[in-house]
Amino acid sequence: MHFRKLLLTSLATCLAIFSLTTSANASGYVTIGSRTANDGGTSLAVGTTAFTAHLETNRSYACSAHMAEIGNNLDISSVTDPSAGSVIFSEIGNVTPVMLADSSNDPDNRVSITPSGSGTQVSGAYIISVLNGGSSASVGRLDCMETTLYGGYNTNVNDFNFLEISNLTNTTITGTITAVNFDGTTVINRQAFSVSANNRADVDLHTPAGLNRFGVIRVTHNGPFGALQASVSQYSGTALSLQLSTTVPLRPRDQNL
Repeated sequence: MHFRKLLLTSLATCLAIFSLTTSANASGYVTIGSRTANDGGTSLAVGTTAFTAHLETNRSYACSAHMAEIGNNLDISSVTDPSAGSVIFSEIGNVTPVMLADSSNDPDNRVSITPSGSGTQVSGAYIISVLNGGSSASVGRLDCMETTLYGGYNTNVNDFNFLEISNLTNTTITGTITAVNFDGTTVINRQAFSVSANNRADVDLHTPAGLNRFGVIRVTHNGPFGALQASVSQYSGTALSLQLSTTVPLRPRDQNL
């Protein structure tokens, strides 16, 4: 492993709040990226309320179920794609920043979702079921944010190009890396990675991309929004004596608009 100076760039955190349906028997439509910051929630009846979110395949999202009254039990019970059935998701309420506000202290009030695109799964409407396990209706809401990180790379100037991924949480974070050259060639196809708590992993971009290439890079992961910091760094020199030339952070999509 090359010894290089650890550089971390700050990643601003933000909260997206989405409108919920006012009926436990109907689906509310949640569009990822649309902001309704003044939404205080709605009355959730005892039992399950279904909400609909437009999700893209091979992108990652974190969704949180919030309840106004501390001590009540509100959780995300299932995620389904109507065209393909159930979707795999991870319960991440106990990942920092910890979100265990219900009476059961289970991590199921925040989940990570990464539609894989396998089978008949496509980008589109996914149903997120929120369960009110209390004894009475209570005011609550569902928040969803895309957690995918986006950036670019360029191998024209320097011989060493690395994706540097730092985990800012209390648990191991896993995900995938995809890189596409300017000509449309996928040079890294959903390569799996894992970064332990409060640690960093480096991935060689120069070798798979090739000399004198540039393109875009995408990182999905199973943590909450802000769990990872990632940068594309270019180094000059030799393999035994690297010198940092430049580093550019990856960002969530809404910060790139």
